[in-house]
Amino acid sequence: MKVLFVLDRFDPDLGGSEKLFKILTDELRNSNTDVTVLCCKHSKRKPESHIVEFPFRSRILFALVGNLWVLYYARKADVIHSSSFFSGIACTLAVLFGKKAVLTYHELWLNRWNELPYLSAFQKWQLKTLERFLVAIPFQRVVGVSEFTYQGLLTAYPSNRVRKVMNALLVPKSLPEKTRGNSYLMYGRLGVSKGWHLINELKTQSLPPDFHLQLVLPQEPKWLWQKINAQLKAPFIEVKNELPEEELFALIQKAKAVLIPSYSEGFGFAAAECSAMNTPIIHSGRGALNEVVYGTTVKMTEYSGKGLAEAIWKFERGEVEVIQKKNSDVLEMANAYLSIYRELVS
Repeated sequence: MKVLFVLDRFDPDLGGSEKLFKILTDELRNSNTDVTVLCCKHSKRKPESHIVEFPFRSRILFALVGNLWVLYYARKADVIHSSSFFSGIACTLAVLFGKKAVLTYHELWLNRWNELPYLSAFQKWQLKTLERFLVAIPFQRVVGVSEFTYQGLLTAYPSNRVRKVMNALLVPKSLPEKTRGNSYLMYGRLGVSKGWHLINELKTQSLPPDFHLQLVLPQEPKWLWQKINAQLKAPFIEVKNELPEEELFALIQKAKAVLIPSYSEGFGFAAAECSAMNTPIIHSGRGALNEVVYGTTVKMTEYSGKGLAEAIWKFERGEVEVIQKKNSDVLEMANAYLSIYRELVS
């Protein structure tokens, strides 16, 4: 079977979708599936025979001009697999011309865009419009990566087109030695829904003595990095730029706890990683986080800087919850997607 992946962002880009598709494409290639990945260029990406780079970095150009590019490469593919939502829009012509296609959603936002920080009124309108356009594209199958996302898709699509395939995670077998430090940690994609604004609100809250927070803050998109970085000036905050994976894993292993104060999560790869590495997590409990988080945790009871500070104090006092381990199987995930592909081409 020949599968064409259409992804505006792909490894080494940061994010849950990027991690999912790196894991999935590697597993499919290991099972002798013919995989081609179309994605935007990245200066740090090593050339690989199955990856074809769009000559621009812009997601908007990828979504619009990329339609003709996708149509060309789709000729020999049995199935197209894409992701919400610029990537999916780039598949419009191929889907309208009858190509079998699967769209994986990490989250469906619709009117919830209005509730997010950092976005102007025009940006919120633009994102809602683009997402509604994406929903109107007749992908034969749409996939939610958690029960939360799956239930959201059922409000927008006929149930016979919706499937659920839980994300799976690969944590390296060889990790730095676990030595619990005194610093809290927050890391992940630079998204407007990740709760970075609550870190700014922490500056006015009562915090434990000697509280120290390390932030691994990617610098893309630039406009958002400039807004967030300008707010993060406080004695207890240490900002680091994007780190190689081995250095990031070393920080996770040493962290006192990881903060995940997301407004919502369609899955939550950072939560899954930290759980798998037995690092305590302080989280918002929103979206799919309750499905993903396990191990030692504290859940915020109020979504605010005050609520995050209270959760940190609870952790300091040992008022934690210990949740049983949740399984993650990469082969099971790959087989679930293969079943969807076969369902479409049979």
